[in-house]
Amino acid sequence: MCKKLKEIHDLKPSDVLNKYYSQEKHPIDVRTILAKMGIDCFSVDFAKLEKDLYLSGNDAILGIACSEGDDIKILYSNELGDADANYVLAHELAHCCLHLPVTADFHVELKTENDIYSPAFKRSIFKKSKENEADRFAASLLIPTDKLMEYLLEVGSPSIQTIAEYFSVPEHLARKKIDELKV
Repeated sequence: MCKKLKEIHDLKPSDVLNKYYSQEKHPIDVRTILAKMGIDCFSVDFAKLEKDLYLSGNDAILGIACSEGDDIKILYSNELGDADANYVLAHELAHCCLHLPVTADFHVELKTENDIYSPAFKRSIFKKSKENEADRFAASLLIPTDKLMEYLLEVGSPSIQTIAEYFSVPEHLARKKIDELKV
């Protein structure tokens, strides 16, 4: 059983911020949170793994969360810019909090640009529901609702691009957060 996973299992984004991120500044630096959690993160080149998984040229591995024994590691593509890397780290942290089994000796979750269809298995390898949950977690972690509301009151009606730049997240994540607030 992984002690670190047990400690963070079922944490909500607000719990993560309250427990592991004492700063009030934005953008939120997920690397700081991971360091306080004792989770190592590394920027890597996934080219060989992508080839081994038969990924097509229009798909790429963005991040991997894995646990082995008492260690948790998050790997992210060395081709990502700062905002995308921060998002992928938050997304993979979500898998650690929500999806990595606490009792497993070894487990891996992958984040790709597109859902992977495996020729070997003749089916999709990843469940969209897990990816959507991880994205909602990442959006809530990187764009806390209270901070977004403060920003909207201060600025008025900013564009999605402006919100994404302020919180240093990809535009699709800012759009997801805004869409959640509309519901």
